Amino acid sequence: ALPILPGADHMMESEFVNITVIYLSEKLSLVMNSPPQEVKEGDTVTLMCIGDGSPAPEITFHRVWLSKDGEEDEDDIPDTTPPYLVLEDVQKADSGRYRCRGFDVNNPEVELKDDIDISVNYIEHVQTSPESPVEVMLGGDVVIECSASASMPAEFSWKRKGKVIMLGRELSLNNVTYEMGGRYGCVVTVPDVPHLTSSKGINITVKGKPEVEVKQWHLQVQENEMVNLTCEAFGHPSPVITWDADGVVTHNQERHRVCSHLTVLVTPELLRSGVTCNATNSLGSSDQSIRLEARILLPVTTAATVTQTEMKKADSKGVIIVVIIICILLLAILGAVLYFLYKKGKIACGRSGKQNITNPDDQKDNIVVEMKADKLPEETELLQGPNGEKRPSSDQEERYIDLKN
Repeated sequence: ALPILPGADHMMESEFVNITVIYLSEKLSLVMNSPPQEVKEGDTVTLMCIGDGSPAPEITFHRVWLSKDGEEDEDDIPDTTPPYLVLEDVQKADSGRYRCRGFDVNNPEVELKDDIDISVNYIEHVQTSPESPVEVMLGGDVVIECSASASMPAEFSWKRKGKVIMLGRELSLNNVTYEMGGRYGCVVTVPDVPHLTSSKGINITVKGKPEVEVKQWHLQVQENEMVNLTCEAFGHPSPVITWDADGVVTHNQERHRVCSHLTVLVTPELLRSGVTCNATNSLGSSDQSIRLEARILLPVTTAATVTQTEMKKADSKGVIIVVIIICILLLAILGAVLYFLYKKGKIACGRSGKQNITNPDDQKDNIVVEMKADKLPEETELLQGPNGEKRPSSDQEERYIDLKN
C-alpha cells in the first residue's frame, strides 16, 4: 500500500454492488409496434404491453366484446409471449378492442390494464352487373357496372391484359368487335391505405356471323401443279369452313377460331373461276375468294440463248478493253526504245548529219557512205567520185555509195 501523505488528495474504488430497487406498478401501456401505417387485411400486427413497476408485472392479453346489454366481456388469448401479442394475417373480423392486464405481486390490490382498438381496413363483395360471362352481339353496345364494400372511400378502374383501359365504376363498350371479346377486370383500391386492393374478373363473349380471312387472295400458279390454300374464320358460335373446290382438306380449331387448309390441283377451270372459302354458323355466313393466275414461264432455249448472247457481249467488251490496254503498253515501250536509241546516237534528228563508214579488215574494198541532201555546201564538196571528179550538186542526194580502191 502506498503511504498516505498529509495534505494530498486520494481516491479508492470499492467492488461493484448491484442494488435492486423495487417499486410498485401504477399503470400499463398497450401499444402497436407494427405495422406503422394503417392496418389492412393480410397484415401481421404486433402489440406490446409495458408496465412502469419493477419488477415487471405478469402480463396477460384479452379480446374485449360488448354484450347485447352493453356490458364488456373478455376472452383470454392463449399462446402469447408477453410482453408481445402477435396477430398474423389479420382480417376484417379481427377488428376490435384488445386489452392487456398486469398482476403485481407486490401490489395485488391495484388493477392494472390498458386497451387498444384495432381497425382492419378491407375491401369486400366486389361484384359486376351483369355477372360473368357477358354475351354481346357483334356491332352492339354493352355497359358493365362494378360495385364493392370498403372500410374507406374506394376508387374503381377497369383493366385488360394488365393495362388500365377505363376509370370509374362502369365499363362501356360500343360497336363491339370480335377483338373486344375476352377477359376484363374490375380493380378496387383504397387511396388512404397503401397496397389495399381487390379485383373481380369478367368474361365478355362476342356473338355474330363468322369473319373470314385468307393469307393470300391472289396467287400465281402453274397449270397441273398442286397448291396449298389457307383460310381462317372466327365467330361465335364456332364456324364451319367449306371450299368450292375438290381437294384434301384439314382443319385446326382453337376456341372460336377455325383454320382450314386445302391442297388442290390447278386446272383450267380453277384458273378461270378461282377458289372460294365459306364459313358458316347459326348466325350467318361469310366467304372469301382466292384468285389464281397462270404463271408465264420463258422457254429454256430462249433463256439460254439470251444468256449466251449477254455473255458474248460481255466477253467482247472485255476483249476490246484488253486490246486497248495492250496497244497503250506497246506504244509506251516503242517510245521508250526510240528515246533510248536517240540518246545513244543511233538515230539522226533535225539538220545534223551522220556517216556510217565501216571498213573491217576482211572487207577493205567496200566503203559505205550515208549522205543526206541537207548537208552544208562546205561539207559536201569534199566528196568525189572514183576517178577524182567532183560530183554535181544534183547528185548530192541521200544515198549509199560504194567506194572501191
